[in-house]
Amino acid sequence: MVLGLIVLGVIAIGVETHIDRSLIDSSGLLNASLLGWQLIFILPVAILTNDFFISGFWMRTFASKTDRDLRMGVSIATVAVTCILLLVGVTGLLAAWSGAWPGDPPQDGSIALFLLLEQLPAWAVGVVLVMVVALSTAAFDSFQSAMRELYSATSDRLE
Repeated sequence: MVLGLIVLGVIAIGVETHIDRSLIDSSGLLNASLLGWQLIFILPVAILTNDFFISGFWMRTFASKTDRDLRMGVSIATVAVTCILLLVGVTGLLAAWSGAWPGDPPQDGSIALFLLLEQLPAWAVGVVLVMVVALSTAAFDSFQSAMRELYSATSDRLE
């Protein structure tokens, strides 16, 4: 499902989004800045520390039979997460360069992806919406499973 969302999103944005090349230089988004260099360090550290609290990380750890299997699973997950974050992050640049962000009236930068989606046809937005809800539901289900396991483990110790 994630792969379908990525492929559909990339194709729809690539076909429907028209980038104004004059906005690329004037936006200043490609210029080096202290914040940009700090984020190159902060984002991987934040993702790594966040993964320690996600049940999927630990399920992968305990499900692997050998260290080689664990390294393979973590490597595949790292590549997948990096690609997804890169594609979602680039939508902010595309929104700024297409003129969707900051918009009129100026909008907050955190909704740049949604401003870009606003330019897509209704069917593409509908499919993206259905896939995002399905992915969110799957993530919530994993969270519930992890909470149940945590409750079971702590209640056994209390008895």
